[in-house]
Amino acid sequence: MTLLELAAQNIAKESTAGVYKLTHEENTYWVKVCGEDKSNLVRAISTKLAKFESLSYFRSNAALDTKVRFNHEKTTIQYLYQEGLNVPHILVDSDDFFVTPNAGVSLDRAPKEYFKGELLNTLFTQFGEMHNRDIVHGRPAMRDILVDEEQNITLVDFEESVLSANSQLKARDIFLLLMDLCRIEHLTNKQKIKAVTLWKEIVSEADWQALQKMCRTLSHFQFLAHVVLKFKPRNRTSNQILATLSLLREMA
Repeated sequence: MTLLELAAQNIAKESTAGVYKLTHEENTYWVKVCGEDKSNLVRAISTKLAKFESLSYFRSNAALDTKVRFNHEKTTIQYLYQEGLNVPHILVDSDDFFVTPNAGVSLDRAPKEYFKGELLNTLFTQFGEMHNRDIVHGRPAMRDILVDEEQNITLVDFEESVLSANSQLKARDIFLLLMDLCRIEHLTNKQKIKAVTLWKEIVSEADWQALQKMCRTLSHFQFLAHVVLKFKPRNRTSNQILATLSLLREMA
């Protein structure tokens, strides 16, 4: 057993489920420990609904046994790494934890000047390449997108990933990603539209139509977001949904 494996094992033994920083020989690593139970009634119902093709947007792995979900994420990352996609290399693989090297800061903490270049375009291009292989991240958020000093992007947290995804799940990936990008206030609609257009050019027409259909469907319920905002004007989720719907309608 290497010193890195031993250090990671000690963290796993002393910690509850989660992700922990490990500094070893002046290098930074991250230890993901198995055990977080994310199941609840709502997620169990969502899992049932997702069995119907038209309701696959509701698919979630959160209702799975913790060990099953942990192994799913680990094997998915290993597979994607072998396929040459931008995911971390698992350096230590154990039954209850795995270790990956540090890959930079989360997207929301990336320097503003990074976005003046091709960073956003590269991100959506990578999602397009992944979706073209029928793989979805499942729950993309800026905390799951890491950027290093060379502006290389690494995707992490694949607990909700699907390796045989349909167009609806790919559309959900992009919609959730666009929603979370609303938190970066200096990003313009022009930048986002250009990035989404690059994704559109890579994926199939069915994937693009699924995203547009999702937009039309959610638009029927946008009045709920407006109702929430009347009472809570700063409600982030409602504002993000409305902004994303507006952006996609602009692209229709």
